Amino acid sequence: MIIPEQRQSIMMWITEATQAGARQQQACLLIGLSTRTLQRWQKAIEQVDGRTRRTAPPPHKLSPCERAKLLEITSSAKFAHLPPSQIVPMLADEGLYFASESTFKTPAHGSNTWCTGIIKSIATVPLNLSHLHKDMQALIKPY
Repeated sequence: MIIPEQRQSIMMWITEATQAGARQQQACLLIGLSTRTLQRWQKAIEQVDGRTRRTAPPPHKLSPCERAKLLEITSSAKFAHLPPSQIVPMLADEGLYFASESTFKTPAHGSNTWCTGIIKSIATVPLNLSHLHKDMQALIKPY
């Protein structure tokens, strides 16, 4: 995202270049800007990027209580080793719906809970390698 001051500077540089005889398209290509973007900027000089004007949080943002509930679910022993793509359907089978899969990823992403749960569950699972040893022995041919 380009801040308004940078936008003004870029438009000024391109204007200077075109007044000196350069073609607008070539000046834009040199900077890495499309001609259409420059035209949009020139048309709306006084407009500010709408993404920078947001002051209120989105209306669908999780409340602290909802976020805590999702973290509680994802860190429970039943779901700690599962990704959200498996947690949501399992809860739906029980007749429960707390959030979508992508929403389940959001609080986990911020607190690293989901990833930590997977790593803990992998690290605590005892490995039974006896069958692997037998399979390896079967592959080795005696000479």
